[in-house]
Amino acid sequence: MEEKHIETPADAVMAVAVLAVQSDGQIQEAELDRLAALANINPLFEAVADKRAYVQGIVALVGGQPPETVLSKAYRMLPSHLRESAYAWAAELVETDDKVTDAERAFMEKLRRALDISEPFKKQVSSMMAILKRR
Repeated sequence: MEEKHIETPADAVMAVAVLAVQSDGQIQEAELDRLAALANINPLFEAVADKRAYVQGIVALVGGQPPETVLSKAYRMLPSHLRESAYAWAAELVETDDKVTDAERAFMEKLRRALDISEPFKKQVSSMMAILKRR
């Protein structure tokens, strides 16, 4: 069987997003739907015809590798502005259910370090997430 790899910046962003939703130990159908919906509105994924199948392929790819390996590949694949995008996507995804677990917090810090995200940018993203979650 042919081994699959992170081949494009889109793959790398989606792989980070998958790790984010898996960071609480599980991935739900609703989370797969959310990933496909995000891909649907992001121009990075415009060449992907079947977003849901694409997400499922990246889930399978990520599931067979240690998170550190995936993050290292993502770092090498992504220019700095897309590293920031990947981090922002991850932040949005872990906060979707309005409760961030210790495992998700630990993942986000590991991600911040792995993608070389600055502390000021992390704070900007946190502020934006708080604004988006207002009721």
